[in-house]
Order: sequence, then structure tokens, then C-alpha cells
Amino acid sequence: MIRARRVLLPALPMMMAACSVLRPLPSPPRTACPPGADIWACIGEPDHEDRESGFTSTMRIASTDPIVRFRNQHKKSACDRNERKGFARIDWPAEDGRAPLAGYFHEGSPSRPIIIVLHGLYDSNASRYVRITADALAKQSYGVLLPDMRWHGCLLDDRYLSTLGVEESQDLLHWAKRLRERYHRPVGAIGYSLGGLTVVLAMEADANYILDRGAIAISPPANLATVFARLDREPSLSRDRRAFLFLSFFRKFLGTRLREMGVHPSETPFSDYVKHLGIDVVTAAEPKERLTEVRGRLLIVTAEDDPILGSAPAEALVHAPNNPNVRVIVTRDGGHIGHLGRYRTWLSATFARFFSAP
Repeated sequence: MIRARRVLLPALPMMMAACSVLRPLPSPPRTACPPGADIWACIGEPDHEDRESGFTSTMRIASTDPIVRFRNQHKKSACDRNERKGFARIDWPAEDGRAPLAGYFHEGSPSRPIIIVLHGLYDSNASRYVRITADALAKQSYGVLLPDMRWHGCLLDDRYLSTLGVEESQDLLHWAKRLRERYHRPVGAIGYSLGGLTVVLAMEADANYILDRGAIAISPPANLATVFARLDREPSLSRDRRAFLFLSFFRKFLGTRLREMGVHPSETPFSDYVKHLGIDVVTAAEPKERLTEVRGRLLIVTAEDDPILGSAPAEALVHAPNNPNVRVIVTRDGGHIGHLGRYRTWLSATFARFFSAP
């Protein structure tokens, strides 16, 4: 707890400056997309009439559960097995070379799809934005699965290092296949940040339409070489301004995890981790060239003002080769996965319309 205070206290003034709390999503409108309607026209885009900084949008997410985020970085405290109202623990052993499933499951109505919700880097299924998404879906009677991804939560283990979406996408398809076999229901997915990249890679690899209700990716990394270079450099207050806080925490959390792995971080800690993996992640995980291969329905929501990843992902994704199965929405505001608070009414309606459409 003392270490947590040392990390969090210097950031409290900036957290308070955000002056906003991540609230539950409102109930979506009852009007679904009409049969045969164009799904992208039905979903539309959020209203940009009011403006909000990327710092405020992102801080709304980051400041909600800082203690949970700190615990997520340590093997002894990352695994949350507390009871959650409406959800039951689910644990499937590893099989076929895939990571085990450790998480929570809400069965929902047999007539509704099951939606898998994936968290971002350094987070877990205990993160508040994940639980808010899950609760909103559960209230609409969807089935909801909240897994911990590799190197996170109950899988924060050196045997299951994060491959930044490469192996995680195959884990996602494996879990979705098992859910379909067991419950005989359609399956979709929502992913935030790293979870968003995982969703994109899974949709590209999904030749058998396992994720037959499609997927939504929010703030996925893209143009990875540029993003990785940004995450590798030492944050500078004069250069990075409000992004300084988020980039500093990213670097600190990565350093903590590297040291627990026995790797002493250098001046470029993100490169240290990628080298430790021993795979060419930039080539294996880059999403922008893979969108043409997506067969199912994929919605990507990203922001111009992302203070963590920068503007490179939005620029890369919006200029990706066209595919009628893929819609990329670049918002002016929203920051990094801050759409959940910034555009909460639109996003609630989007979740409902997207996954209820056949």
C-alpha cells in the first residue's frame, strides 16, 4: 500500500482535474436496426457538438480504480476471484496450446448472443470499464464472458506472456468456439486497447465465422512501429504535455512487470519486452494491412486525441484499404478508450444495435 501511495499521490492533482467519474452506461433505445437495414447507417456516429480533451476522456477511465490498476501489476495481487453480482467464476484448463480461461461468466438469455469483453494492457477483468461494459450487456440479457488475457489478472504468469494480440487472438477464437459448442448461441466480442487489437486480429483469422455476431474494437493500436517508438521513449513534460502522466505510468507499470520477470529494463523498456518475446510483433500484429481479410462484421472506434498511443493509429486505420465488412470511426474526442464515458449514450446504443443485428 505504501508503494501504491508513492505512485498515486503525485498524480492526484491531475486526477482531480479531470473532475469526472466513469458512470454506468444508460439503457439503450428499444429501436433496433430494421431487418435488411445497412448496419453502418443504423449505428451512425457520435455527436461532436460539445468538445472534451483527450486527457479528460482518458483520465475518466484511469482515475476510476487506481488501486486495482496498481494491484494488476503484481503477481501476488493481480488475480481477482471476488464474487460479482450476476456473474459466476469460470475456469477452463489450457488445451490445444491455448491459454487457460480464467474469468467471469453471465449466462444471460438463451435467445441472446454471448459477448466476450477483453481488457487492455496492464488491466484485467476487474477493471471498472470492463465491468461497466459487462453490466450494460448483462442488463440486456446478453451472455457475457470476461476473461483475463495472457500476462494479466489470474494469468499474470511468465508461462503466458502477452504477445500483444498474436496468440491472444487465437485464445479468443478458441474460447468463442467452446462457448458456441456448449451453449449453441452466436458469439461476438468487444475489445479495448490491447483487447481491441486482439479482436481485429481474431476477425482477420476467423475463416469459419466463429465470432458470427462480429466484433467492436475500441482504441486498438495500429502503425505499431510508430506506436512502439512512442512507448519506448522517456516521457517529457515539455514535449508530451498532458500525455506525460499516462506515458509515465505506462513506463512504470512495464518496468514493474519486467523486473518481476527478472529482466532489468533499459532506457527502451518496451523494446526490451518485445525482444524477450522473440517474435517480430510489428509484422505479426500490425492490423492496418489485415482489414481487407476480415469476413465478419467489424467496427473500429478510435480517437484523434489519444494521449497514450498518439494519432498514428487513427491515421493508419482510417486510410486502410477499404472493406465493406469493416467500419472505422475516428472521433475528435475520446482519448484512449475514453469513449465509454465521452460518448456513453451513443456507445450504449451501438452495442445494442450491433449485436442484435443478425
